[in-house]
Amino acid sequence: MTDTNGRETFDEQGFAVHRNVIPGALLDALCDVIDQHLSELAAAAMEAGEIDCAHRDLPIEKRLPAVAGARPVSPRAFDKLLFCRQTRDLMCDPSLTALLTDVLGPDITYQGNGHLRAHTPGRLVPVPWHQDAQFYGHGTELMAHRMAQVWIPLVDAGEDRGCLAVVPGSHRWGLLSEAVGEDNVPQSTRDRQLRIYQLGATRARESAVTLLPMARGDVVVFNSLLLHTGTENRSDSVRWSVDLRFEATREFQTLTHAESMGYAAMHRRLMGRGYVPLRVRAADGGAETWATWQERARRMGSVA
Repeated sequence: MTDTNGRETFDEQGFAVHRNVIPGALLDALCDVIDQHLSELAAAAMEAGEIDCAHRDLPIEKRLPAVAGARPVSPRAFDKLLFCRQTRDLMCDPSLTALLTDVLGPDITYQGNGHLRAHTPGRLVPVPWHQDAQFYGHGTELMAHRMAQVWIPLVDAGEDRGCLAVVPGSHRWGLLSEAVGEDNVPQSTRDRQLRIYQLGATRARESAVTLLPMARGDVVVFNSLLLHTGTENRSDSVRWSVDLRFEATREFQTLTHAESMGYAAMHRRLMGRGYVPLRVRAADGGAETWATWQERARRMGSVA
């Protein structure tokens, strides 16, 4: 089932797809941030004599290959672009917070942990199946049901352009914990990542897999324990997407001892990585401003 929504489906399947809910203007604004960055990359490449044209006429899904040429693109190369007013406006918009409220309740915080991904055409690593919680570290799974992962395509992400694939119900397996680190602050080692992928691939081969082709404006909300992967991009275009992590705001929850331990473990990780949280919705419907987010980042030393 891919045209599902609501808390019941999220609880049962571990994910819920919501169709045509994000206003195009919010996506356009974030795409403009990407396009500006590509202009900067193009200027540097032209100065180095690597390209002779900035390719300003191309959309972002075509422009990156033209600007980057044969140079490899790091999976995390664009994450820094997410700290901007445009991302704040997207995360705080009622089109998104209404979906999160259904899962997390009325008070919601963005954990500061997000990625802007440029999934380029070509082969994937052989076994990229994983649970996001496997990268968070032991203990964080205790608050998994107080979290929600959000994946938003900035361009159409059909089956030919590397759509997501999931194993419905796999969030009920719990944490596939072998190779998950006890210390959840340092970055994962390459060997640990490979072992996580191997574990996920083994379980995926034994399970029914669902593809999630999505259009621009769609959103999938899923549990951090859901087994998932991105599929091969067989098109000639980049699949740009954003994934963001949210939690029910800690200060306004009544928690069990285990849940409190889960929050503590997660927040150690977030602080150790220098992530800057943002309260995207308070119980009264308000949200923190871009200026507030900027100031918090300055106090934490995450920006100059």
